[in-house]
Amino acid sequence: MSGSWPGGGRTAATPGPVSPPPGAIAAAAAYGLDTGGLEPVASAYRQAAAWRAGDVLLKPFRYGERQLYYATGALLHLERSGLTPNLVWTRAGERYARVGGAFWYATAWIGGRTLRLPADLTAACRSLARFHTAAEGYFMPYGAERAWPRRWQGLLADLKDFQARAQTGHDPFDGAYARAAPAFIRRAEAALAALAASPYARLEAHVRAGQRFCHRDCTAANLVRDEFGQVWFVDLDTAGPELQLHDLTRLLLSGPGLEPRAVLSALAAYESVLPLDPAERQLLPASLLLPREFWWAAVCRYRHARPGVDPERLLQQTITGAPARDACVKALQEALCGV
Repeated sequence: MSGSWPGGGRTAATPGPVSPPPGAIAAAAAYGLDTGGLEPVASAYRQAAAWRAGDVLLKPFRYGERQLYYATGALLHLERSGLTPNLVWTRAGERYARVGGAFWYATAWIGGRTLRLPADLTAACRSLARFHTAAEGYFMPYGAERAWPRRWQGLLADLKDFQARAQTGHDPFDGAYARAAPAFIRRAEAALAALAASPYARLEAHVRAGQRFCHRDCTAANLVRDEFGQVWFVDLDTAGPELQLHDLTRLLLSGPGLEPRAVLSALAAYESVLPLDPAERQLLPASLLLPREFWWAAVCRYRHARPGVDPERLLQQTITGAPARDACVKALQEALCGV
């Protein structure tokens, strides 16, 4: 069985014997897990053949106790859906364990492979609609800072800071980033202008008042297909109320390239289960313009490295794929908005 890192992507576990840190050992003890059998997988741990039924994934949580309370509540709400791994309770009957000043939680281990896009895109979008349907009826507090127009104002400022930093650098990444930055900043500005001129505020108010949450980190790496073909959503650490469109956009952008017919087919698969608000359909082209990958490459290069992310490769893929993405956005504007 393959391993799993906290983002849900299936990777090989760390080879050879590795002693878990004291925090992981204490967390495992809170769950009654055999600390000698913890298998490191990135920053999480897999416990094979736990005393409970099946294997367990033990994860540290970095977003604070309030978010952890709602994230574990979301898992419990979805437990009967067959779309997310079941939450594992501590020996004391708690949703999560506090170890010193840190928090840990555990779920059933889901074996399989992460979804492969674009081959699995239609199935992924259909499963996402089922996820959103099952997520209805559970309240999570709304954070206005998560709304894309607000959040992307901050990310736009980041892009300009990264551009300035790249202009003073001397390695190939700096040069490529500095040359490409003006075009990607224009894309971000155009997308924000389109969102500001749209019914986004009305949709956001509806989300704030409703009782349905989204995954909010819905990428191919966080969707796992098991040996029976079932699609599972893992890593609900940042789950919360948001437009369904945002989960769709993240999923579409987590694969290589965008092709209009594939995107429209995936959208049709989603809406065969759960129709989008017409305004959300119209916002899809603008949301696809937001240059998240270009921003993320610089974050991983200039701020902090991420396991499995090669900033140079990601930057080159983003720059190379930009013309096809722009063509796809234009085609979708014509198909969805008649523009």
